[in-house]
Amino acid sequence: MDRRSTDRVPAIEMLAAAFLLAVAVAWASWPLAARLGTALPDPASRHDVFAAWRRVDLDLLVWILSWTARAIVQAPATLFQANIFHPAPDVLAGSENLLGLVPLAAPLWWATRDAIFTYGLTVLLVVWLSAMGTFALVRVWSGSFSAALLAAVAFALSRESAGDFVRLHWSAVSLFPFIVLLAWRAAREPRALRLVALAAATALQSLAGIYVAYELFTLLACLAPALVLVARSSGADEQRSRWAGLKGAFPALLALGLGAAAVLPVARVYGRARARDFALDEAGSSATLELLRRTGEAPAEIVAALVTALGWPLLAFALCAPFAGKRSLRAPRIALLVAGVIGFGLALGPGVPLVPGTNWPSLFEIATWVLPGFAGIGGPEPFLILTVFAAAVLGAGLLGEALRRAGDSGGGWALAGRVAGLICLLWAVLLTTLRLPEGGLRLLEVVPESDDTFAVHRWLRDTGATGPVLLVPQPRSALDSPRLLGVTHSMTGSTLHWLPLVQGYTRHPPAGSILVRALVARLPEDAQAFTDLCALTSLRWILVDETNLSPDELRRWSLAVQSLPLLLETRQGMVRVYRVSRKCGSLAEAFAAELRALPENRGPLSLQGLTLAALAPAGTRGSLLLRAPQKLVAGLPSPVVVALRNEGETAWVGLDASARGPLLLELRFKPAGPGGDAAAVPPATQVPLARDLKPGESLAVPALIYAPPPGDWRLEVKLVQLGVGAVPGVAVAHTAVRSMRLDPGG
Repeated sequence: MDRRSTDRVPAIEMLAAAFLLAVAVAWASWPLAARLGTALPDPASRHDVFAAWRRVDLDLLVWILSWTARAIVQAPATLFQANIFHPAPDVLAGSENLLGLVPLAAPLWWATRDAIFTYGLTVLLVVWLSAMGTFALVRVWSGSFSAALLAAVAFALSRESAGDFVRLHWSAVSLFPFIVLLAWRAAREPRALRLVALAAATALQSLAGIYVAYELFTLLACLAPALVLVARSSGADEQRSRWAGLKGAFPALLALGLGAAAVLPVARVYGRARARDFALDEAGSSATLELLRRTGEAPAEIVAALVTALGWPLLAFALCAPFAGKRSLRAPRIALLVAGVIGFGLALGPGVPLVPGTNWPSLFEIATWVLPGFAGIGGPEPFLILTVFAAAVLGAGLLGEALRRAGDSGGGWALAGRVAGLICLLWAVLLTTLRLPEGGLRLLEVVPESDDTFAVHRWLRDTGATGPVLLVPQPRSALDSPRLLGVTHSMTGSTLHWLPLVQGYTRHPPAGSILVRALVARLPEDAQAFTDLCALTSLRWILVDETNLSPDELRRWSLAVQSLPLLLETRQGMVRVYRVSRKCGSLAEAFAAELRALPENRGPLSLQGLTLAALAPAGTRGSLLLRAPQKLVAGLPSPVVVALRNEGETAWVGLDASARGPLLLELRFKPAGPGGDAAAVPPATQVPLARDLKPGESLAVPALIYAPPPGDWRLEVKLVQLGVGAVPGVAVAHTAVRSMRLDPGG
C-alpha cells in the first residue's frame, strides 16, 4: 500500500488515485455530477445573510466562464469588451475573469455551447485537479499512497477549496500543489521541460482569478527562499558556496517570475478600468462593505472551520512537520507553514489586530496599504484556503513518512504501518462522506427548455435579432435580490446569442452605468428618459419581466408602451419582448468615446453641446424640494424624490458622464441634535440628474437612501457639480426623519 518516496509516482498509483478521487468528487457533488446542463449547485445550501448575493454571483461566474471561453478563441482582442453594461469599455474588468480556466472551459463551451454544462463540469474538474495535484505532491514527499490520498481529500473537498461548488473565483487553486512540486523539483534539477511546465502552471494559476492571484503570490513569496535552500543542499559539497543556492535556484525562480508576470497585461486593464470608475457610487456599496466587515468570522470560528476541514490529528502533524521528518524537505515545509500562517492572518480580516490586545493594524489592513488593488478585495475568507492547503500537505506528508518508515522496519512495525495506512484510507472516505450535505448537494433547477428567460433569448437567437437589449424592471438597490437575480439570469441567457445588454452585474460597475440606470429608473412614463436612453445606447429590444413587476408597475407599463415607440414582437411565458421602432444611437458613439476617455474629459462640451465649465455664481439660480418618508427602517433603502428647477440663465449639464462638469444630487444624513452620533452617519448618496436642464425647466429625480441607525436625523440634499463642488445659487433642502429598527410584526 505504501512505497518508498521517489521523484516519480508509479503510473499504477496515479491511475488508481485518479479513479478514486474522481469517485470522491462525484460523491461529494452528487447529484450535480449526474445533472450537468440542467442544474447548478444551490448557494443557499449555507443559510446566512449572503445567500442571495452568492446566488447572483453564481450566475455571474457562469456567464464569465462562457464569455472568456468563447472570446479567447473567437476574438481575443475584445476579451474585456464583454456584452454587458453596453456601451461601457473593459466591463469584464469589473469582476473576475477566470482566464486561467480557459484550457478546461473552452473545449466544453465550444463542444456544447451550453453555459450551464460548461460551469458544472469545469468546477468538478477544478476540484479533481486540486485533489490529483495534492496527491502527487504528498506521494512524492512522503512515499505513502494512503497518506497522499488523505491529503487530496482533506484539501480538495474542503469547504474552502470545493466551496460547495459555487465559489469558483475563490477555489480555482487546482495548480497550487503542482506548482510547489514542480518548483521543488526544478530547484533540485532544473530541466528544460520541467521549467516550461512550471512557468505555464504559474501563468495559468495567476490568471485564474483576482483572489487566486493574491493567494498564489503569497505562496510564491514564502516558497522563493526555500527554493534557494533546496538548490544549495542539492549541490555537491564542494559547490556549496554562499551564492550556490541562489545560482542553482535561479532557473526555478525565473520560471516562477515569468509565469507570475502573465498577470501584468490583465492587471493593466484592471487598473485602467478602476481609474474610470471614479464616478457616482451608491451609499449601498459602502453599506455592503461595512456589513461584510461586521459579519466577518471570529478567530474561534475560523479555527473551527480548520478542524472541520482537517481534524485535530492532521493539524497537529502539520505543526510538527517542519521540524520533523526528512531534513531535505525542511525548507519547503517551513515555507508552507509560513504561507499557512499568513493565510490564517489574512482570513481574520480587518477586525483583528496583528498583535492581539493592541491597537496595531490587522494583517489584512496592512495588505490593503502595500499591495496594489488589494483594497478592492471583497472579504478575507478566501485566504483560509492557504492554511487548509498547507495543513493538508504538511500533516499528511509527515504522517505518510511515519507510515513508510513503519513499513520499512519489518516485523510488527510493518503490520502496524499497514493498519495505519488502512486507517488513513478510511479517514479519507469519512472526510468525503461528512462533507456531503444531508440528502446530497442541493441543486438549482435550470432547464433552458422550460425557462422563460432562456426562451426569450433563444427567440432572439433564432430570429437573428441584432442590437442592444434592456431588461425591466431593474434592481432598486443592492438588496433587491429578486430583480438583481433577473438581471444575472438574463446575462446567463445572453450566452445563447451574445447580443449587448444595456444592464449587467459586477462587483465594480463601470463609470457611465449609473447614468444609464438613472434613465431606466424613470421608465416607462418619462418619454424624455426613453429618448435619452435610446440615443445613448442604440437600444433595440426591451424585455419586460412580469414576474418582478408589482400590479401597479405592470399597469403603468401596459399604459405607457402605447405612447412609446415600442412594438410587441412576442411573449415567452411571463416575459414580453418589445422592439424599438425608431432609430436609436445618435449619441452612442460620443458616449462610448467619453467613457473610453475617462478619467479625463473627452472635451470642453457635453454630449449635447453644453459647456462643462464650472457654473458661475452670476446667472445660476435654482430650487430644490425634497419629498421623503418621515419614518425609515434602519439599514434598508427607502425611496425619496427630489424636485428641482433651473431658475437661472445658464443651462445645467446632466446628460453626461464626464469627470468634471455634470450635475448631481447629493443626499446626506446629519444628526438632528447635538447629541447625535456623527460617527454613525452613512456616506452620502449621489444621484445624477441624467438630463440637461435649460432655464425654466423642472425635473423630478427618484433616488434611494440607506437609513442610518435608529434615531432622529436630518436628511439634506444639495446640488453639486462633479469635480467642482456645490452649485452656487441653489439652497440646500432638508427634512426631519426618524430611523427605526425593523419590526417584523409591525
